[in-house]
Amino acid sequence: MRKQYLVPHETSRRGFIIKAGGSLPDDALLIAADITIDDYTKIMDVGSAQNGVDYFVYTTQNPNTLTWNVVTSISSIRPTVDASLKVVKLGGFHTLCVDAGTIPDVVFTGTGGIAHPLNNYVAGDILPCSLWDQNHKPSAADGNGMTYCAEEDIWVDIYLPNSIGTNTVSKFGAQVSTSRTPAAFVSDGLAVGKRLLSKQEFFSAAIGSPTGNNIFGSSLAAALNTGGHTTTNSVRILSHIGCEDCTGTLWQLVSEANNSVGTTDQPSGTSFGDVRSPAYITTAGGRYDTAQHTGIFCTSAIGMGEVSVGVDTTARFCCAPSRKN
Repeated sequence: MRKQYLVPHETSRRGFIIKAGGSLPDDALLIAADITIDDYTKIMDVGSAQNGVDYFVYTTQNPNTLTWNVVTSISSIRPTVDASLKVVKLGGFHTLCVDAGTIPDVVFTGTGGIAHPLNNYVAGDILPCSLWDQNHKPSAADGNGMTYCAEEDIWVDIYLPNSIGTNTVSKFGAQVSTSRTPAAFVSDGLAVGKRLLSKQEFFSAAIGSPTGNNIFGSSLAAALNTGGHTTTNSVRILSHIGCEDCTGTLWQLVSEANNSVGTTDQPSGTSFGDVRSPAYITTAGGRYDTAQHTGIFCTSAIGMGEVSVGVDTTARFCCAPSRKN
């Protein structure tokens, strides 16, 4: 299995390292020694740093001198460079949309605190877990707006979904998709190569998000716009891997049926294939207008046959990693 070659910088929140020995796409270039980029904004093709967007990392090579450079760009196709240069896409990353500020340690019952890895990050900093390359990336065709959850070995949408069907995206500052059936949300994810998270996967991806506090102002209008939110006590709703709005905003569908509320009906004499689905599906995270039932382990349930889940419920999608042997 080829190793990830685009990794976080050890000290700079706007830097990254291209690791020695990394074999780039189609073996176009073999990295002989670590290449350290201290600040991606210093090697951008054009423009200035943007918050809450995907950047792409390229090498450019002069065909005559064979000298090459590393360039970052918001273009997913080709950076704005001289047309004569050979360009190879190495990978990319997503930047934090809004300052993280001071985020309290994550505390579990009976254990000490775990420092939030994004504490005091500022808008435009690289989300470390979002770094991807051709050997380590989401399997979804459009992996923009995703971050890696190592605990579950999945890539997770940073933002709640915008739009439907093949237009479904994870994007900062976009209108959240709501008021659809559970089946419609599942179809939205499948249309872009993604799926709902399981409860366990949601818990893992959401760690670090606030518990017992809902979105500032208890505002539905704010909750329906993706990313950058704080709670009623001014703590950013941001998980340890960079997922936005996991708690205290909108209920988020997960894949498990809720058997403690629903029922499984298998009439006498029927085959296994005739078992009816449980009547309820689980939602997680809590909603915008109540602090009491808000947190990463907070779950509820809605009817699987609902015509629409309502404006307070959405989904969050994930996909498997794509790796090269």
